[in-house]
Amino acid sequence: MKVFKRIAIFMISVGSLLITSCNQVDQNQSQFDSAAQLQLPKYSNLSVVRLYTGHGKCGDVLIPSITRAVAPQDRETLLRNIMKKEGWVIISAFSTKEAFDQRTCDSFPDRAPAFKTGYIGKIDEDGKFYD
Repeated sequence: MKVFKRIAIFMISVGSLLITSCNQVDQNQSQFDSAAQLQLPKYSNLSVVRLYTGHGKCGDVLIPSITRAVAPQDRETLLRNIMKKEGWVIISAFSTKEAFDQRTCDSFPDRAPAFKTGYIGKIDEDGKFYD
């Protein structure tokens, strides 16, 4: 009977230790997520629209502190973090309001110089990043 009690106590101790460890991992992940969100530069939403397909929302953001000089992979990561925070499935980003105003000319950047210099990037519904 003593052996059974010792085994039971050991099992309870190990179980408690595992639960405590899992809890700590969850807390660390949550702190990491919060820290990542705190590192987002200041941005403002220019437009937010629910997709007609019903698969979420898309939005346009203005991020004045980011330019095309920032590496494409860093801009992509930033846009993905904003999408996650906002709960969007599509995002387009601009560093100037003028670029946003000329976005309909994106296939003719030579006719829309403000778009060419102020466009930061886009992530479509399939998750593809466009520089």
